Amino acid sequence: MSCNWYEQRETGELDEEAFQRHVSECDLCREKLRQDEQLLALAGGLKQPTPPPFLWEQIEVSLHAEKRGSGRTWIYRIAAVLVVSLGIGGAYVHFDAPTQRSTSSSLYSPSALEKVRDREREYVAAIEELAQAAGPRLDEMDLDLMLLYRDKIQTIDTQIARCLDALHNNPANTHIRRYLLLALQDKRQTLQEIVQLEL
Repeated sequence: MSCNWYEQRETGELDEEAFQRHVSECDLCREKLRQDEQLLALAGGLKQPTPPPFLWEQIEVSLHAEKRGSGRTWIYRIAAVLVVSLGIGGAYVHFDAPTQRSTSSSLYSPSALEKVRDREREYVAAIEELAQAAGPRLDEMDLDLMLLYRDKIQTIDTQIARCLDALHNNPANTHIRRYLLLALQDKRQTLQEIVQLEL
C-alpha cells in the first residue's frame, strides 16, 4: 500500500488540518509521523558540538598568513622579470652597439626617423592612458608589491630620460632610438601588468 499524503504535507501542497484528518484513518502516514517525532526526540537529546577554543582566531591567522605568502610570491616574480628585462636591455646595448661602427648606418634617414618618432608617440600615448588606469591599482596593492612596481617604473623613467637627453644632441641615432623604444615598451608592459594584476 502506498500513500502520498505525507509527501504532499511535507512539500506544502496539503494543509495541516486535512492531513490530521487523514492521519486518523491512514496507518502508513501515522507510522511516518511517529518516526519523525521519534527522530526529533533523539536529535533533541544530542549534545551541541562546541568549537575548539580560539577557532576563529586560528582561522583568521591562517588566512592572513596565506594572503601574505601569495603576495611575496608576486614580489619575487616581478623582481625576476625586472632583473631579466634590465639584463636583456643591458646586453642589447653592450653587444649590439659596437657591431654598428659606421656613422651612416647608425643614423636614421629622415623618413625612417619620422616613422620611429610616430611609434614613440604611440607608446607615450598608450603609457599615459595606462598610467591613469594603473594609479588607483597601485594604491590598492600590498605595500611591498607597490614599492617594487614603483621602483621598476622609476628605473624605466630614468632610462627614458637619459635616452631623451642623448637624443637632444643626436636625434637620428639609431642605437639610442632603439633603446628608447625598448624602454617605452617595457614601461607600457609594466603598466599593463599593474592594470591586469588580480589583487
